Amino acid sequence: GGMLLVGGGATTSVDITIRASDVPEKIPVPKDIGIRCFPNPFNSAATILILGDGEPITVRIYDISGREVATLFENTAIEGFIATRFYPPADLPSGTYMLKAKSGEKAITKEIIYMK
Repeated sequence: GGMLLVGGGATTSVDITIRASDVPEKIPVPKDIGIRCFPNPFNSAATILILGDGEPITVRIYDISGREVATLFENTAIEGFIATRFYPPADLPSGTYMLKAKSGEKAITKEIIYMK
């Protein structure tokens, strides 16, 4: 499986036949969780990409003193990739923040930089 990209001239003709046996019953669930922020540093908004393993996941942003700035997801079951937008509140100062994802025993922290 995968994606077929056809580029170049319009003369290319592609005939694809997919048999039922070629399509997996269920896309395997990732074993890990992941988070990504882009752009980083960000200014007016950041896109936060979250990879979930199907279990409830909580994703929050904290300042460097550990104060919670935002909750993006709280105990939300995410399977595969999901993207969300973070719009910093008007009174949020520029600086370094921690993007934290926690799912069961798994936890990840990413440093993100907000520049007004």
